[in-house]
Amino acid sequence: MTVESPKPSASARGMWLALGFVLSLFLVPYFVGMTLPDDYTGAVRAELPAEPAAVWDAIADHVGNPVSGESARVLESPPVEGEDPRWTEELERTSLQVRTVSATPPTRLERVATDATNGVETTWRYELAPTAAGTEVRVSQHIRITDPTFTTPYFRVFAHYLDFVRQAPRDYLVGVALSMRLPEPTVTPVDSAND
Repeated sequence: MTVESPKPSASARGMWLALGFVLSLFLVPYFVGMTLPDDYTGAVRAELPAEPAAVWDAIADHVGNPVSGESARVLESPPVEGEDPRWTEELERTSLQVRTVSATPPTRLERVATDATNGVETTWRYELAPTAAGTEVRVSQHIRITDPTFTTPYFRVFAHYLDFVRQAPRDYLVGVALSMRLPEPTVTPVDSAND
């Protein structure tokens, strides 16, 4: 005598399909992210109607214009003689240790932000050049994953496909302009390899 196994009902099949769909929303980006690189670079530029020295002062003001944006709370670190300026920027879910690596007023500034929680190091470079109408500012961001975690594949997907390596510098430039009470600038992407 053969015993037939019961056939799954339509609702059980639907439940399994829904479960498979929900799992794929998490697993597909995870496995795609595993194949993506650990380095991302993006750059933007804008012309601000202000003198280079005034733009430099706004960019150098890490309390008024933190590298991680207006949602950051900046905690000052006491200056250490012989060391570059450094401070902490607290965000909702992490904090960044930021330090100035080099500064050539009013043309070039470089900062490095380390997010130990997520294993990411970001280099921000600000380049200023005088123009007839004011100052051309180029902001570039280089993100390097230094210590991958379980969430790193998702971060890679966001960095690769959503282009936030250009969005953060764009938002930063707009924030600097608004902090100077200038009109919102037209920010254009820069091809890092050719410009």
